[in-house]
Amino acid sequence: MHKYLIIKLLIPVLFATLCHLELNAQDVHFSGKVKRLVKKIARNEVLMIGEMANYLDARYEYYQNGERFNRLEPRRPNVTRINSMYDRQQYNISFNQYRLYDGRREFQVRYFRDLTNFAREDELIALTQHEKPVIRCYAFWALLEQHYEDAFELLKEHLTDNEEVIVFGDVDAHSHKVGDFYIYLMTQDKIDPFVRKLSEKEQEKLNEMLMTNSDIELEAKRDLIMTFEEDNIEDIRAFAQKSMDGNVIARLAKYKQDEDAELIENLFELQGDDPYHALKASRNFPHPDFLDNLLEFHQAQLKKKHGLDELSLLYLYQALIQYPEEAVFKQLEAALNHKKQYLAEVHQKFIWLALKKYPASFFNKIKNQIVLDGRDKREVLKFMEY
Repeated sequence: MHKYLIIKLLIPVLFATLCHLELNAQDVHFSGKVKRLVKKIARNEVLMIGEMANYLDARYEYYQNGERFNRLEPRRPNVTRINSMYDRQQYNISFNQYRLYDGRREFQVRYFRDLTNFAREDELIALTQHEKPVIRCYAFWALLEQHYEDAFELLKEHLTDNEEVIVFGDVDAHSHKVGDFYIYLMTQDKIDPFVRKLSEKEQEKLNEMLMTNSDIELEAKRDLIMTFEEDNIEDIRAFAQKSMDGNVIARLAKYKQDEDAELIENLFELQGDDPYHALKASRNFPHPDFLDNLLEFHQAQLKKKHGLDELSLLYLYQALIQYPEEAVFKQLEAALNHKKQYLAEVHQKFIWLALKKYPASFFNKIKNQIVLDGRDKREVLKFMEY
C-alpha cells in the first residue's frame, strides 16, 4: 500500500523534472559574449579551413597566452595565393570572392577561437540547432575539440541536414551540406586531426545508416557507394537510379549490365551539352545504344573553334574507339583533318591515346596517320590512368 502511494506521489515530481529538462534543452541561457560572437560569425557565413586558417589560429593563441603553451611564434605557411583575376588555375570562386573571403579569414578564425574559449558545453550543443548553417558547423567543431562524449549522437541527428555551407580553404571555396561537414570533421585525416574522430564501431554504424536510410542524401553516401564492388551492384544501382549521380552511374557501367543501358542513355539527355559522366560511362560500357549520342557529341566538338575540354575528349575517343563502325572511322578522319591545325593536334593526341589503351585493328589506318613527337606522347600519356 505504501509502495503504491509513494509511486503515486512521485509521478508529478518526475513529470515536472522531465519538463524542466526539456525546457532547458530548448531554451539555453546564452551569455552576452557568446551571443555577440555568434552574430559576428553568422555575418560572414563562411567556414575557414586550411594551412592559413591554422596559422592564424595558432598565432592568435600565441599572443593570447604568451609563452605559456607556445615557446615559438608560429611560422607563416608558404601558401599559394591568387595574385590576379587572370590566374591560369581554375577556381570555384571569382577573384573578387576570393579577396572577400581572404580579407575576412582572420576575423572569422578569431571569432571561432573566442567561441570555443567562452561558450559553455550546453551553449555549444544548443548552437548545433542554430538557424545558420555556419553556426551549426562551428558549434559542432568546438564540441569535437573538447572531445564531447555524445558527438556521434549529434552527428546522427544531422545526417538529413542538407543545407549548404561555404567552406573556404587557402585559395578556393566549396559548398558542403552541413551533414557532410559533420562527417568530414569526424573522419580520420580530414580537416582537423586533433578533434574527436569516429571509432571503428561508430564508422560501421554510420555506414549502415547511410545505406539503410533513404532520406539521407549526403555526399558521404555517394562516397561510400563508390567504394562498393560488384557484389553490391544492387545497392549501387538503387542509388544511381534515385540520385542520377554521374560518378555512380559511370561506376555502375563498369559491370556492363544491359539493364543499366537506359540509365546511362538518360544521363546523356540529363547532362546536355556537357555529358562528361555519360562519356565516361560509355567508355566503361560501350553499348550499341550509346553510339548515336557519342557521334552527335563528337560532331559538336568538331564544330568548336576553341574551348575543347580535354577530359571530355579523353573519354569520348576511348568510347568511340570501341565501336568498329564506318561512321566512327569517318568522324575520326574528320578530326585528324580539322581545318584548324592546333585543334587537329589536340584531337589526334587523344585518338592516339585511345588506340594505345584500346588497340583496335579496324582503326589501323587512322593510327598510321597520327604523327606525334616524344613530348606530345609523354604529355598525353599522363592521362592514361583515367
